[in-house]
Amino acid sequence: MNIHKEVSPAVLMDKILSRTVLGLLILIVIIALRLAENLMDATMLQAKDYLETILRVGIAIIILPPFLRFAWMKYSGKCQVQEDDSYIAIIFRRAAVLAFALTFVSLTLGGAMVDKYFPELDLLTFARLITMLSLSLFCITYYYLIFIEGRDIPDEDEEELSS
Repeated sequence: MNIHKEVSPAVLMDKILSRTVLGLLILIVIIALRLAENLMDATMLQAKDYLETILRVGIAIIILPPFLRFAWMKYSGKCQVQEDDSYIAIIFRRAAVLAFALTFVSLTLGGAMVDKYFPELDLLTFARLITMLSLSLFCITYYYLIFIEGRDIPDEDEEELSS
């Protein structure tokens, strides 16, 4: 029995993109922990550092295996995919564009609000907040497009039945 079943490059690319979004969700948690470190005592800070390390290793475990497998397929010549136009890749690109636009609007509005209401907010905290907001907008948009808009796309089987 072969443990490593053959997977098409397109399926592997979809897996990489989906796991990347999952990794970004974990990264959002890490950034949130960093933002909360001013509220923590020494014991909590030590626990936060351990948790951050575990989460970072988790990101690597989630993303690296399919990425390395895809890289190996490209290196060995088994993969001739130049650009992946799968459903997941299209959703990933759409989510990135929408998240960029929403982040730009948030930066514009947020910058004015921070100057007015939180003038003592340091640049590092503001940068972490914006990074967390941007990644959150991307993940929310991605999952919205996958789960909500994806329901409106008819399946190939449904198209055959309606014909």
